Amino acid sequence: MTTSEDAQAQIRDLETQIIRLDAQRRAPLTPTHFLILVFGLILILAFSFIGIRVGWMVTSNPQELGPQVDQLLLVVAIFGNPVSAVIGALAVSLSNLTGG
Repeated sequence: MTTSEDAQAQIRDLETQIIRLDAQRRAPLTPTHFLILVFGLILILAFSFIGIRVGWMVTSNPQELGPQVDQLLLVVAIFGNPVSAVIGALAVSLSNLTGG
């Protein structure tokens, strides 16, 4: 074997290693991550909808908000912790996937 053939073989080996490492870096979405995304998205959208509804009720008709303010604030308080936990879990998952 000549040195040029050795160099070409070494280049092919390095290319296959790069391809293999690139495939390992792109981790597939696990079922756990999928469930966190689905249920988390539902929680975050519900929490956002409640916040938008409270803001809309305050600006459009504040007299109607009086009897319902306790219930709405209770729902916001109940949703607050799970939404924060889901956002934290998503941040940890994303940092693990990206290696950061």
